[in-house]
Amino acid sequence: MKGILFYFYSPMTWFAAFLVLVMLYLIINGPKGDDDSGKVAITTKDMLHDINEERREQGLYELPEVNTAAAVNMDLARKDKSFKSVPDFFWKLIFGRNKK
Repeated sequence: MKGILFYFYSPMTWFAAFLVLVMLYLIINGPKGDDDSGKVAITTKDMLHDINEERREQGLYELPEVNTAAAVNMDLARKDKSFKSVPDFFWKLIFGRNKK
């Protein structure tokens, strides 16, 4: 029984219990947001469509989508030639751009 009572005197136990109570309070009485019903989310595809429509009216070329495969396409990472290898990346990260 003494071993169990030791945990109730620990400041970490009181802090954890306090955090649990605060989290329960926030779950029950959380912040009341505005009613977002009726609002439409604007996606990057919508924005790209609008920009390309304006560019067509101005006689400019259309902009292509970037990373069309939702972050599966690694073209941008492959085209980045700012570092040669993983150790070189960390060397430049720690010591700056100029390797001596």
